[in-house]
Amino acid sequence: IIKPWVAWTEDGTVRFTKDGLRGAIDRKGQREVSFDLSSFIFSLPESEEIVLKLDVEQAEYTLLPHLRDTDADLRLKLIWCEWHDPKCGTGWFTADDRCGRCGNHQPGLRSDLEASMRCEMHQWNL
Repeated sequence: IIKPWVAWTEDGTVRFTKDGLRGAIDRKGQREVSFDLSSFIFSLPESEEIVLKLDVEQAEYTLLPHLRDTDADLRLKLIWCEWHDPKCGTGWFTADDRCGRCGNHQPGLRSDLEASMRCEMHQWNL
């Protein structure tokens, strides 16, 4: 088992709330050890094709720009990303890109992030 569990923009600690199999960065949560996802990607052999499955319960809005800004996205062949609504955190959307739980509409933020990544990107929603 690899510890720490919390992917983030730096090595250190973040406040994190665990809820069964789910967890999320949360100011009210307990401190958990985090690791810099970008540094982890750069620690892998350059000869490896890297496919990243990203299901980080709203942290994609922080982690994706971090991967782009550090050029870690250039090391990735593909990212599979589950998008969560930034306001309510749910991971499922209707056909018109609205959150199925609260009705928020966030396609611009998601589309801008997807367009800025320099590797192939796919998405899924529950």
